[in-house]
Amino acid sequence: MGIYDSLIWMPTLLTGKCGWTRSQNKRLHSAQGEDSEFLRMRFGLCIAPAIFSRVINLVLSGLNWESVLAFLDDVCVLNRSYEDHIDNPRKVFERFRTYGLRLKPRKCFLFRREVEFLERLVSSNGIQILPESIAVVQK
Repeated sequence: MGIYDSLIWMPTLLTGKCGWTRSQNKRLHSAQGEDSEFLRMRFGLCIAPAIFSRVINLVLSGLNWESVLAFLDDVCVLNRSYEDHIDNPRKVFERFRTYGLRLKPRKCFLFRREVEFLERLVSSNGIQILPESIAVVQK
C-alpha cells in the first residue's frame, strides 16, 4: 500500500521559515569590537540545508513517513480521517513547540483536500504535476 493510498482527508501542509532560538548563541560573531548574533541561520552557509534537514528529521522522528513528510522547511502532514486531521498536526505543533521551532501562520494550510508540496500537487489521488508546469513544457 502506498503512502497516499486511502487518504480521505487532505494532507495538511505546514511551511514556514523556522528559527531555532536555542542555537542563537552558537552564531555569535565579532566585528570592529562589537558582538552580535544572527536570529536565523545565516545566508550563505553551504551546509545550512543539510543542517536544517537533519534538525527537522530529528524533531519529527517517529512521525516521519507514518503521518509526516518533510523536506527542508516544508512539512506535509498526511491524514486518513478527520480525526487524524486534528491529531496529526497537533503532534507536529507539539514537537515544534518542544524544540523551539516556529512556523509562519500565513504559510500554514489546514483543512484542504489537496496542496502543492515540492512543486507537485498532493491529494488522495496521489502526486500530480502542477498544471502550470505542464503549460510551460507545452509552449
